[in-house]
Amino acid sequence: MYNGIDIREVDMRYVRKNLIGFAEQEPMLVDEGIGFNLCFRDDISLSDLKEAKFDRLARILDMEKFVASRTLGYTVNEKNVTTSGGEKQKISILRVLLKNPDVMIFDEPTSALDAEAAKGFAECLREIQNEKIVIVITHSESLMIACDEVIRVP
Repeated sequence: MYNGIDIREVDMRYVRKNLIGFAEQEPMLVDEGIGFNLCFRDDISLSDLKEAKFDRLARILDMEKFVASRTLGYTVNEKNVTTSGGEKQKISILRVLLKNPDVMIFDEPTSALDAEAAKGFAECLREIQNEKIVIVITHSESLMIACDEVIRVP
């Protein structure tokens, strides 16, 4: 059962698309613009992102300069040597936060982030933890402090 509905009757495509967000440790980027990589839509504009609290989230993750120095159409991809591992990871995290699903899963989200961005991300988690189901797979003690429950696997 899921929310009182037989699991066989739940539209899992809808659930994955709308209710679950996943940020991977080493995200793959699509050979498209930043806007597309954030929302998987090619008709996204900066005003659309601003309505989705993009500015605040970009500030939290210290992505303002990165985005300001590029247009939303600026192509990022796996071969792009000007996009660091930390920037790719931030795009993956922003993607989940902008999607704003009920369940958010972050796999080693701060492994490539600088200390300031990691701190901002931990603060963001504290803000949303009462409204969302947030699962963080991490070795970071600072992120564990932001969690309600820590499960240690030997």
